[in-house]
Amino acid sequence: VRMIQRILLLCSALLVAAAVAVSGVIGFIGLVVPHLMRMWLGSDHRAVIPGSVLAGAFLLLIADTLA
Repeated sequence: VRMIQRILLLCSALLVAAAVAVSGVIGFIGLVVPHLMRMWLGSDHRAVIPGSVLAGAFLLLIADTLA
């Protein structure tokens, strides 16, 4: 079971990498940042939505600066 989990994780990571390579970083940031904010801030939408906006803008700014 552990081996199958690792293989599936590797396959999903490769598929995500291919999708980001095709569609660009903005879609990846749009998917990842709200999930990270929900983990860090909890499930209260009054905090998650503004946190996602600010963190997404900051992450995109950093990614664009480094690129």
